[in-house]
Amino acid sequence: MKQKIILVLVIIAVLGIFSLPFFIKTKIECRSQYGNCSGEVVSGLQQIKNKNYYQTKKEISKFFKTSKMITSYSTQFKLPNIILVNVIVKKPYSAIKDVNTNKIYTIFKDGSIATEVQSTSLPIVSQSGTNINIFAQDLIINLNQMYQINFGKIDNNALVVDITPSLRVIFPLEGDLKVLLGAYRLIYSKVTTEYQGKYSEIDMRYKNPVLR
Repeated sequence: MKQKIILVLVIIAVLGIFSLPFFIKTKIECRSQYGNCSGEVVSGLQQIKNKNYYQTKKEISKFFKTSKMITSYSTQFKLPNIILVNVIVKKPYSAIKDVNTNKIYTIFKDGSIATEVQSTSLPIVSQSGTNINIFAQDLIINLNQMYQINFGKIDNNALVVDITPSLRVIFPLEGDLKVLLGAYRLIYSKVTTEYQGKYSEIDMRYKNPVLR
């Protein structure tokens, strides 16, 4: 008799554990590879309230399907009622500043907008509007890596960059990036050594770049 009672209690306990996710209201915690999740992700997950484990997981899946910032995610259930969400955040590539609104947006490598920010340490392209020119973004990133240039502006269908206070470079917004940068490096080297102080502008938009 005692064994039967123990068996019944064990069965009830097991059923209780397995049915728990259907009844308890879950809470969500979020972590990324950098620590706490960003405010945008946390804000989105906070909209998922008063749902059981399975409903919450379904809503989490929906949320991340529409999120541009997340590469992948996984979930882990922690007793008594916590779903821990671990996310891999896509890293922004560069940034733009819309001169019409003075708003700054970080940009992913594919040219899509990541998020609006107050400031950033990423290289910035100043432009009118938010249509992304990937060629300009690739240019400013390469110039940052080579010469620590953090800012350029799109003007008259060209990327204008002040390499130094006394030397401005005008780049086209299309072409072969490697060829363009290779030609620029050679010209820049000559202008800053053999012709130091003679020219203040390099125009790379032409087959034969123009020095002014």
